[in-house]
Amino acid sequence: MKKISVIVPIYNVEKYLSKCIESIIHQTYSELEMILVNDGSTDGCGKICDEFQKKDSRIKVIHKENGGLSDARNVGIEMATGDYIFCIDSDDYIDLDMFDYCLKELEKEEADIVVCGTKIDFEDGTTKIKTNQNKEILSTKEALIKLNSFSSFDMSVCNKIFKKEIVKGILFPVGKKSEDYFVMFQYFHRANKIVVLPEAKYHYFQRPNSISRGKNITHDYIEGAKAQQEFFKKNYPDIEFVGNTAYAFSYIATYNRYLKNKISIPQQLKDEFRKEVKKYLKDIRQNPYISRKKKIQAFLFVYQIHCYELILK
Repeated sequence: MKKISVIVPIYNVEKYLSKCIESIIHQTYSELEMILVNDGSTDGCGKICDEFQKKDSRIKVIHKENGGLSDARNVGIEMATGDYIFCIDSDDYIDLDMFDYCLKELEKEEADIVVCGTKIDFEDGTTKIKTNQNKEILSTKEALIKLNSFSSFDMSVCNKIFKKEIVKGILFPVGKKSEDYFVMFQYFHRANKIVVLPEAKYHYFQRPNSISRGKNITHDYIEGAKAQQEFFKKNYPDIEFVGNTAYAFSYIATYNRYLKNKISIPQQLKDEFRKEVKKYLKDIRQNPYISRKKKIQAFLFVYQIHCYELILK
């Protein structure tokens, strides 16, 4: 059996941490190492990690000064000795057969990356499922297109298992939010074959005060999309329009965060965002891989912003 290194960056999530770790240690696939990176937590997370380490010899605990999610993941990946790398956020959890389910298909298809669906669990008990309808075997280019088509899977590192050589040497950007955007296109570029599975096995818990949903809005998502756009231009010029489309929608996604968090947007910034999206309307309109709904969204954003805002609200 090949070993999976499970990287768990941890910061002040004592309410959710035990459920996360329990979902890993009770996996039906047992050949694991769990690297718990306590990133300077000020609550009881450090103690919880140490208690679990006493109970399971597969667990390694690292206590470090706070450096952020990217830094914690980088430390964990550097320590990993497994054949495969899996990252999970410490307030999320996974179905107990996730590793069995994913590795069976990954090895059967001799793939480099396996992707499963996600269940987004909200605090009110409701769930939203995001997944592929059927199993797919994708080439590098096909996977990069699908990664940017706003359909079955996205830039999140957490619902994917990677061969170690795909991940090693590519660091998450320390100090940035939307950190997955900066690395995911590089991971897929290294892979020859990607298998996408229909079952949703990863549970993403969407709590209001999580890093991704906080009210401290940055433009890191745009910066990551820009890096991908330039990468496509250099390495995949025949699908450059896919990178351009994703870059344009990074402005729309960032704008949506301002609105949803009820943060006032200066008119100058609003005009700048719309101007950037307008540059790529032709690419968006001619992109066969995104839905008509996404194309209308971009058009309204550029030409009918007040109508767009009303619809979003």
